[in-house]
Amino acid sequence: MTNISGDWTGVYSYPRRLAPTAFDAELRDTNGLLSGLITELGDSARSRGHVLQSTVIGQVSGQSVRFTKIYDDPVRSHAVFYEGEVIEDGNAIEGQWAIGPNWSGPFRMQKRSASEMIAEEVGEEVPAT
Repeated sequence: MTNISGDWTGVYSYPRRLAPTAFDAELRDTNGLLSGLITELGDSARSRGHVLQSTVIGQVSGQSVRFTKIYDDPVRSHAVFYEGEVIEDGNAIEGQWAIGPNWSGPFRMQKRSASEMIAEEVGEEVPAT
């Protein structure tokens, strides 16, 4: 079983002609129990420009990942269900998100390397080792 703990960056897309939304995730995988936080910039008329945070709770079983994202913000207070597969030797997750039966779309997450995180903190590019 792949442990998916760590920092991730990702994007989810809408089913219509809306622009994709980027997000950052900090996940903790404890023996298949998944928890964490997701941060993204709001993209609706009510949330545009606001940083939105959400709590993640779910599970990892083999290569399958299922979690619920619950927004911690009164502007967005709904839950989003994610289901995907761990790919690329545990460095990516691809799947679908859904809100109810009629609103869903694809998502992809990429695990961030230690050198990427250091570069972001110091504001410069650090060569990968």
